[in-house]
Amino acid sequence: MMRPTNEMNRQPEQVKTLKMYHYLMVTGLALTFVLIIHYAVIHWSLYDRLIYAYSLPVLLLLFALIAPRISYYYTAYRLNSVSIETSHGLFWHHRSVIPMDRVQHVAVSSGPLTKHLNLAKVKVYTSGESIALPYVAASEADEIARLITERVKEVAAYV
Repeated sequence: MMRPTNEMNRQPEQVKTLKMYHYLMVTGLALTFVLIIHYAVIHWSLYDRLIYAYSLPVLLLLFALIAPRISYYYTAYRLNSVSIETSHGLFWHHRSVIPMDRVQHVAVSSGPLTKHLNLAKVKVYTSGESIALPYVAASEADEIARLITERVKEVAAYV
């Protein structure tokens, strides 16, 4: 049985690295876009507008270095015998709670980059919605999925 907690569980430190990779990929795409704009500006002799094109990747790079730490601070989850609660956000903070008796099934997923960082995501499905727990260690994800499944079986036994 799950033990009740008053504290929210935090993500592993590797999540900061994962989010930084994500933001750096977005920055690379923006830089590619800016290089295309650079070519167009040179082609049409609009040199005075070139500073606007190059400020975007610089701002995105700064965002990629700062945002993972802020997002990490506000992302957490809590499991107990009654509910599953998540909290996440960068600029706007969202908190979701799903009663344990509404859970239908649980899925654990991991992509190539998350496997490399030994992370996994647990997704909990109900009849009307789904909720994704923040990234956790891969071994911990399997344990969380097992605990939720056991709790769902206990609830189904009462029905």
